Amino acid sequence: QQRLAGGAYSPEQLARLQPYLASLAVREGARGRGVGQSLVEAAVEAVRSSDYAGEHMLLGVTETNSAAVRLYERCGFETLSAAGCEVRLMRRRLRRAGEPP
Repeated sequence: QQRLAGGAYSPEQLARLQPYLASLAVREGARGRGVGQSLVEAAVEAVRSSDYAGEHMLLGVTETNSAAVRLYERCGFETLSAAGCEVRLMRRRLRRAGEPP
């Protein structure tokens, strides 16, 4: 069994991690030009090209941030949380079940 050393994870630990898009912001003057979508797609591609073997990427967005919710929906994220939650939990499929990373 491999041991955790210096911030590295064993393959078993990596398999249990969930990639999470923690924060994304686009300057007001640059909005509406596809910058946000490009950033989201770059984050998704970074996870796809990593050793992560799971199927989904997660994020949380304030329910009242309708522009961000629409962006994430356009990028293929679906809502997981119940209606009325302050923070909407969303996920996007990265690959099909059993598909290699």
